[in-house]
Amino acid sequence: MDFALGLLIFGWVFVLIWIPLVVYSQRKVHPKALFTLFFAELWERFSFYGMRALLILYMTKVLFEQLAQGDGDARAYGIYGAYNALLYAAPIIGGLLADKIMGFRNAVITGGILMAGGQFMLAGTAGADLGETTFFLGLAMLTVGNGFFKPNISSFLGTFYEKNDTRKDGAFTIFYMGINIGAFLAPITCGYLGERIDWSLGFLAAGLGMVLGVIVFWRNMREFEDKGTPPDPVDYKKPYMFGLSKQVLIIIGALAVIPVFSC
Repeated sequence: MDFALGLLIFGWVFVLIWIPLVVYSQRKVHPKALFTLFFAELWERFSFYGMRALLILYMTKVLFEQLAQGDGDARAYGIYGAYNALLYAAPIIGGLLADKIMGFRNAVITGGILMAGGQFMLAGTAGADLGETTFFLGLAMLTVGNGFFKPNISSFLGTFYEKNDTRKDGAFTIFYMGINIGAFLAPITCGYLGERIDWSLGFLAAGLGMVLGVIVFWRNMREFEDKGTPPDPVDYKKPYMFGLSKQVLIIIGALAVIPVFSC
């Protein structure tokens, strides 16, 4: 057994033992919603960092392999830098939309679906040679999805605790443990699958991680009670412009931005 495979097995065994212990020990201290958001964020971070573990290597070794080494590296790092810049810009808009119109629940689910779609587009590019256009569209879809998901799931968690609730610090500590677990498992899992077996499997694993995150969130929404809904649920779904609701217009707008970000 090589070191990478041994680390992969050890990491998953450790996490599968440690997480139940944490959940069991804190189950009577915190609302159930904390653990739903913990797992949703864990899988989102697994998806996000799993893709990032492969991104530069995939671009330099496969996507731009026909270019001279220096040119390929320069283009790959330029794309990586632009992608990261958009990752920080998109949450500003996603946070505003969630706070003023969508509500946290809709923003998280919308973002998760878009991110999963982006990961599957990257997997298709790597597995079926769909070309650079599909690859860039996948990155853009991930960026837009991150804008909806990332700023809102942590803000949503805060709504389950009063301002001076002494449990809040502990809740966010547990929540950020989910982030760290996802970030720990992602490179050793997606990186191993991508480099040792097939690039498409690495991106596919990242996409499946995001799907799991969305499923965990959606299946347990009953635990959220009345929190995270749109500020005005009726206004959100009634016709607003061109006979379309704000809900539909936001989705159309998000999809329209993807080709712009991919350029």
